[in-house]
Amino acid sequence: MCTNDAADSKKPLTGDEAENRSEISEEEALGKLVAEILSSGKTLSRKTLCFELLKQLDVCEEASAKQHYANIFKKLLSC
Repeated sequence: MCTNDAADSKKPLTGDEAENRSEISEEEALGKLVAEILSSGKTLSRKTLCFELLKQLDVCEEASAKQHYANIFKKLLSC
């Protein structure tokens, strides 16, 4: 059974905190990937999303972003 991790997301940031943070949340990373897929004209599917996540895991150098992509990939395959 799939779980909804959206309820476990971080508390909302104040204006100053949002401006100073450099990392993005898993939800933002997933949204960015979905937007890139759709803007490139590809069909959004689990397969397409898996391929894009694997590409991001390969090219990403930032540890926190890489962890986000790995977590999203695990959630995508667990359902």
